[in-house]
Formats: sequence, C-alpha cells, structure tokens
Amino acid sequence: MNDYEREQIEKERGYMVVKSNDLVLKSRYQYSVYQQKTIAYICSLIKPSENDKKEEYQLDYEFEIAEYLQLLGVESSGKQYALVKETLQSLSNKSMWIPIKDENGEGEVLVRWLSNVAVYKKSGKVKIKLDSYLAPYLFNLKERYLSYGLINILNFDSKYSIRLYELLKAQYNLKRSQYGHRRTDTPTVEWIIELDELRHLLMLDVETVDENGETIPPKLTRFPDFRRKVLEIAQKEINELSDIKFFFEPIKKGKKVVKLRFMIMQKDNIERLVSQVKNRELLAGTEEKEN
Repeated sequence: MNDYEREQIEKERGYMVVKSNDLVLKSRYQYSVYQQKTIAYICSLIKPSENDKKEEYQLDYEFEIAEYLQLLGVESSGKQYALVKETLQSLSNKSMWIPIKDENGEGEVLVRWLSNVAVYKKSGKVKIKLDSYLAPYLFNLKERYLSYGLINILNFDSKYSIRLYELLKAQYNLKRSQYGHRRTDTPTVEWIIELDELRHLLMLDVETVDENGETIPPKLTRFPDFRRKVLEIAQKEINELSDIKFFFEPIKKGKKVVKLRFMIMQKDNIERLVSQVKNRELLAGTEEKEN
C-alpha cells in the first residue's frame, strides 16, 4: 500500500455510519462480525438524498474488495475474497422485520440489506443495491438517529460487541434528547432493560437448526455464561476501542437476574484520543503483517 492509498483508507475509516434509532432498537437480528462490519461499511458509503422522495434515493453503490479489506485491516487473499462474497450473499439472503407506517397504517415489512449484488472477479469490484424499504431508515434522518465513526467498530472481535455498541449508542442519543440535552452535551445515561428482552434483541432466545437438521436450543441461557461471553467481552472491547464506555449491574428478583442496568457515558476528548490511537495501532499492525 502506497502513501496515497494509506491516506485514503485512513479517511474512509473516519466516515460516519448513520441509521435510524428504530432500525437499531426495534429490529431483531443477529449477524456475524463480518456481516455487521460490512453493513456499517455500506452505511458509511451512503450519500444523502436531495429530497425525501423514496424513488430518488441513491440505492446503488460500488466498491473494491481489496479496498474494503484494507479498510478492515484484513490481508487480501483468495480466502478473504471468498469470505466477502459469502458475506454479501448472506446479507442478500438473510431477511429481518422492521416497522413500517404507510397508508395502510402501522405494520412490519420483511427486508434484506441488499436486494442485488454483482461481483466482478477480474476487476475485484462489487456493485450493490440497497433494499428500497430501508431508505427511510438510512436517508435524510433529521432526528432520532444513531451516528458513529466507522473506526469505532473495526477492531471488535465479538458480534455481540457491535450489536450492543449500537444499542447503547442509540439509547444514549434517545435518552439524551428526551431529557432535553443537546447533541453536544455528554451526560451519563441510565438504561434499564429486561434480561429476556435483551436476549430477544440479540436473538439468543430462539432455536436454530444445524446443517444436519438437528435442533440447537437457545444459547447462553445461564446468566453467568451470558455475562462472561456477551457482556464482559463487549464491555472490554467497547470501553477500550470506541467513543463510549459503559458499566452494568444485574437487577435480581430473589436469586434470579431479571433486568440489567446500564450506565452509558460519552468519553471525553482524551479518552477518545486514546481509543483512536489504539485502533490505529491495531490496524497498522495488521497492515505490517500483510506487507
């Protein structure tokens, strides 16, 4: 990678990911680390529309696989190219329910992130088209939206860290506005959620079927396991690498944990700088290995 390419990649890592709060808080999905990072990358490419007409939203985008891998600090190889194709295919095949309100009233619509994907092997380019039903949740958002720099999640290793980070950021912005704070204010925000509801949002309460057709029961049903494999890993990654930090405590009914109390804080300038330096060091380390 030459100096110009490195400068461009660094610039793109600072692009903003913007989504409606409703898309984060009211939708139920579980994606892999690569799938979530790919979604965030695609969101960072989105260009604002000049008007609010759905048919005029820019839904078509193009990027280079090698550039995308460099942005993630991932070594380019045939294996990684195949993984990107597999990830894009899964985002085209995997659907989710999101809330909708139109002339028929309030309801839900089944959407996919990508309605079309084209991969060009020789040039290494990808063309994608976003599902048109996602447009109101991604374009011209004037209020109740989540935004963060792409670099905040690039070094997360846990899929739960990315999902929980977005939930915490959305709740932080929502409650800050509810209490009359400006977007420039940095209060500490409390978020209390039923443990079952959080597990529901993370899709840990569903049975799945493996490749042999055998049923796999819901995961991490014991709170100590959920705490160790989801909450504590997410807390370490988010607090060390992102622009926010959080603490949590279980709320019990008798001996059973029924709720979780999260205390969410925006990092100050020095803390954010430390996280940015750490992120750049980790990404630079990956690039050095590649070279």
